Amino acid sequence: MSQRAHKALLIVFLAILATGCKISLMVSSGGDVTSLSGTNDCAGASLCEYEVNDMSFAETFTAVPREGYVFSKWQGGDDYLCPNSPNPICTVENGLLAALPDGPREIVDAIIASGRFYYLQPLFTFVGIDTDGDGIPNHIDTDDDNDGVLDPDDDCPLQGPNLDGSGCPGPRKTVFVTSERYTGNLGGLTGADQKCNALAAAASLSGTYKAWLSTSEASPDSRFVKSAVPYVTVDDRVVADDWLDLIGSSVYIMKSETGVLIDLFSGRAWTGTKPSGEPEKDIGNFCAGPGGAWSSSNVFDQAAWGVPGGADFWSTAAPAGVWTLCDNVDIGCVPQAAPCSYLGHLYCFEQ
Repeated sequence: MSQRAHKALLIVFLAILATGCKISLMVSSGGDVTSLSGTNDCAGASLCEYEVNDMSFAETFTAVPREGYVFSKWQGGDDYLCPNSPNPICTVENGLLAALPDGPREIVDAIIASGRFYYLQPLFTFVGIDTDGDGIPNHIDTDDDNDGVLDPDDDCPLQGPNLDGSGCPGPRKTVFVTSERYTGNLGGLTGADQKCNALAAAASLSGTYKAWLSTSEASPDSRFVKSAVPYVTVDDRVVADDWLDLIGSSVYIMKSETGVLIDLFSGRAWTGTKPSGEPEKDIGNFCAGPGGAWSSSNVFDQAAWGVPGGADFWSTAAPAGVWTLCDNVDIGCVPQAAPCSYLGHLYCFEQ
């Protein structure tokens, strides 16, 4: 290959593969840019510069839009990298030039030493945030949380449901199904409560939690603060209007502490508890071991269990309390008591 051909090839590589001495990454507030190495990330509303000191430089940048924005393309123009590309991933490298003969390599070295800039700029387009998921972005939606109270009259326009008459959810208590599963050896009621609070803290949920769990002498009915305000999941879905509604109606709890939908078939939920919140003493032995109730993972010890999906999932004909006591063989509650070696979730209620 002639020297002239080498130079032409070099110019193409420089234009496409960014072998200048500096890369200037310009990011608007509509998103961020991450790097494959993790060392060249650039946050939104920032100007980041990276030096290219030799021909071994290689990096992959990814444009990540923030909420309410979408990635459109990379900015085009002279000395812009990945110009006008709609692909949010832009790879910048000059390693291919290292294979060229010494002549072109010397030219590359000279360009690297010259202080030349190459530019990389993602373009993000604002599309709006849709809080209530109705397909209408907030900036043109007259009821952002779809609670029936129009935004100009709503004291909490982004927080439904309207429970206080002024568009705000009002006081409520959070309930979730643990993302973790456990054998019946929970460390007693105290250990179960600790598991609830540890997961709640890790998910940045406020409040103190207790497990919906009973022994022959203690139960939610005797140890819970019976709420006069609604019980809601972490995504604000109302589970029950208050304690009386909780123990007297069909309950549907399938969201974890992080809002993830719990797979119904990933495991049952330990309860040992009747729909009334009282101990279920006729099914199993509360996984009783040497340490008392809920201290055994022995296959020969057993306890009553519930189905996170509740009656709403199974069928309208299923008992309303199936979420806490699955004692109906007609809807698949076999065995009615689960061996304590099984893995089960816990229901956690804010107090």
